[in-house]
Parts: sequence; structure tokens; C-alpha cells
Amino acid sequence: MERKYQKTNNFLIGQMTADLWLEQINSARKQKMSLLSLEGRREQSKIEKIGKEAVERGKVGVLTLAGGVGSRLGYDGPKGLFEIDDGRERLSLFERQARKIGKIFWIVMVSPKTRTKTVEHLQKKICRGEEAVYVIEQEEIAAEGMDGEALYDMEKSPIRMPNGNGGVFKALSLGRYTEVRAKEARETEGSLYDVMERRGIEYLNVISVDNVLVKVADSWAVGWALESGCDVVSAAVKVEGGKKQGVFVKESEKSSEKGIRICEYIDEPSGEVVRVEGVPLGNIANHVVKVEFLKSIDVGACAYHKAVKKIPHEKDPAPQEPNGVKKELFIFDGFNLSRKQGVVEYGRDAYEGLKNKDGNSDSISSCTAELKREAREE
Repeated sequence: MERKYQKTNNFLIGQMTADLWLEQINSARKQKMSLLSLEGRREQSKIEKIGKEAVERGKVGVLTLAGGVGSRLGYDGPKGLFEIDDGRERLSLFERQARKIGKIFWIVMVSPKTRTKTVEHLQKKICRGEEAVYVIEQEEIAAEGMDGEALYDMEKSPIRMPNGNGGVFKALSLGRYTEVRAKEARETEGSLYDVMERRGIEYLNVISVDNVLVKVADSWAVGWALESGCDVVSAAVKVEGGKKQGVFVKESEKSSEKGIRICEYIDEPSGEVVRVEGVPLGNIANHVVKVEFLKSIDVGACAYHKAVKKIPHEKDPAPQEPNGVKKELFIFDGFNLSRKQGVVEYGRDAYEGLKNKDGNSDSISSCTAELKREAREE
């Protein structure tokens, strides 16, 4: 079989074949960033085998980011509880992920607003026997007006909002978590990192609750993380059809920064966007991360992003226009502190996000259509 790959100053871009994997790995170990393209390829390889063995040996856990509510879906509850009918059965987002996760060690990050209902749902629909799901809670941070002053609700209490998915780093380090089982939810003092160490977990697959096509603990990404020496390996797809996705950006050769970083779609890229066949590669919030690297992240080194939002408050209880600022930490701000990041490019069947009630993509209807397509192909 003919093989092709392109090596640039900061990247290794190509399609993996069994006889090429070692050459690519040796090159990747010497670079700050590596990219593995899987577009259109599903044959067995040594990379896939290495990843599969790591998962089977219990070296990989899963962490689902589920602090958001379903307000943009017209749903009053945690987004993870939102149900979609794929033509065969109607399941919540959590239930769909649970089927893919199986017996893999599982952490769920919630927010104060989603905690109670999420725990109840996990107990009723997910947990079986004595195997636990571990729940951690992200912090909330004060909302601000356009003038930088604190906002207050109708009861004169400060308005607080979740601090973004980057809150996961502090949530993992707080020294408390909840062990959720079918018959009990026990608050536990101690480090979840200690639990993972005892279980022999070396990598976490950090995923979002709202990607209905999410690939959980995928052998390619896990294997690439193990063999390329990356602290973080992120899944990517080509950004097409006007989707709003963060992109991967190459740093300048003269920069003292790392070889790659992730740039959110609301920010202006400050470097060259990573492209394959002329199309930008988009971040789909699916990362394989070394646990030791997670433990080393200095949250204080991550700057807050400011998002202008409609925030009801005592002086403007029903805003028609954005009237306040929500400060957020993004998880990739922490990942951008890594020694080296990698990217695995997947095909179109790896991502469809449940973001909006209506629309041609990332909506209830588009997610339903993708799940029905997936069901037909099984």
C-alpha cells in the first residue's frame, strides 16, 4: 500500500499504516506537537493495539464535563438528562455515554445547579451493583455588570455562575468527591487522585456530555498518547458547514510557547491555524490526558475569559440585550501549559454537539438524525 505523510517544522501529519507507525512515533517524540490523521482509515495497527490494551488493563478512566443546563434546548434541567429518541429507544445523554463507558472508571463534573438532579439520575438510571460513579463539583464565580460591578438577584444576593469547564482542575484537587452508587451517594473527604493511583489509572479521557457521537477511550487516541509522549492528545474533525468550534493553532517557530495550542471560537487565533487539505481542524472536547500532568497544572496560570451574556438581575430582570459578563476558565487553557500536545484527526462520525434547540447542525434535530444514522449502521 502506498503511504504518504508530510513533515513540517512543528508537525507530523499523515495517515497511519502498520509499517509506518514506528517512523512516525520516533519523529513525534522529538517534536512539540504531533498529528495523526485517521480520516477514512479503520484497519488494525500497532497504535490501536497499544491503546486497546491500556484500556483493557484499566489504565484509562473517563471524565465527563456536565456542569451545563439545557436552557438553550428549551429544557429546564441538567443537559446530561436530556433525552433523544434514536428510533430504537429514548435515552438521556448520560445513559448513552454510560453504555460506551461500560466498566471503565468514571468521573462526572457537575455544577451546583446540576448536582442534585444528576446524582439522582445516575442512581436511578446508570449505577448498577457496587461500582461507583465519582462526582466532583465545579466552582461558581460572581457575575459582573458591563461596568465591572457585582450583580445581585431580586433577593439582593450576589449572582454566581459556573466558572467554565476549566474549573475541572480545581475540582479534581479540592480533596472531596461523591461516590454515587445505586443505593447511596456518599460524600468522601480525600483526593480523587489518590483513588486513581490506587486503581492504576494513568490517563483520563476528558469528554463533554453533549457530543452524541463521542468516541470514549478510543484506542487510536490512547495509543497515540502513550507512544508519542504527549501530555495531552485531542480529537479533532474538519470544521465544515459553519460549525462554531475552537481550532488548533501552531505557534511561531520563534515563540517560546509550546508547538500547539487550542483557541476558542470566540477568540481571534494568534498563530497559524492547523489545516488538513485546506480545512481547519476543530476541537471537539475529547482529550486523552496524563493524570500526572493534570496534577501539575497551576490553575493560577490560567486567565479567565469574559463572555458577554444576558444575565437577569435586580436592575434588569428580563434583559433583551447582553447586559453582563460571565467569567470562565476553559479546560484547554490548562492543556496549553503542557510540554507537548498531540492531535488525532477523526472523520465526520466523531462529532455532533447538542448545543441548540433548532438549526441544521449541533441541534436537537441534527443530533437525532446522526443517532438514527449510527443506529442503522450498527
